[in-house]
Amino acid sequence: MRITRVDAVPVAVPLAEEFHWAGGAQVGANLVLFAVHTEDGIVGWGESICEVPLATAEFGRALARQVVGGRVDEVETILDEIWTRGRWKTTPQFTQFALSGIESACWDALGRTLGRPTHTLFGGGVREELDFFGFPQGDDAASLAAGARRLADHEVIYLKIGRPRDDDAVVAAVREAIGPEKRLRVDPNEAWDADTAIERSTASTGSSSPCRTGTWRGSPACAAPSR
Repeated sequence: MRITRVDAVPVAVPLAEEFHWAGGAQVGANLVLFAVHTEDGIVGWGESICEVPLATAEFGRALARQVVGGRVDEVETILDEIWTRGRWKTTPQFTQFALSGIESACWDALGRTLGRPTHTLFGGGVREELDFFGFPQGDDAASLAAGARRLADHEVIYLKIGRPRDDDAVVAAVREAIGPEKRLRVDPNEAWDADTAIERSTASTGSSSPCRTGTWRGSPACAAPSR
């Protein structure tokens, strides 16, 4: 069950339509696929999201030199080695980006070794299927509302806010487009500090909780900054 090799495959998939958020424009889905090979011929796969796939893949290959030789049934030992040996902890966020894919691949390899779905290693499956949220695109309230209306078959609509525009008008238009029953999830992507998030999310009812039913016209939403 020892790891003999770790491959890193950078991937960049162009989006059919770019989207804009507080951090800029996203024109593609960028990630690195990590493959962990074991001495028994098992291959586990993991994924790391990133901004620059080639850089993350190369960083992951450097990390992998310290991972090779470890056991896939001792994932915590592998992680401890990374954070306590070498200089990886000096760049914690970038290290975590790459390491998350390698770690996921280790768990996948362990599940395959045991002949069990990986979720059994974390307490078992919770549901058979789930609905992905609808993600409308646009730069103003009217276009976002139109996009949300087209996606109204989803139970949750996901909306980027926190850009230099009238967030209240955008949220109100989208809420009107999808009706009062659908869930509206808003994400300012760290454009708000914690105090602003709590203030904005509780303003309509005076609740002390930033996450509750009633946020912005009946939407169960948490407006806390994403991390």
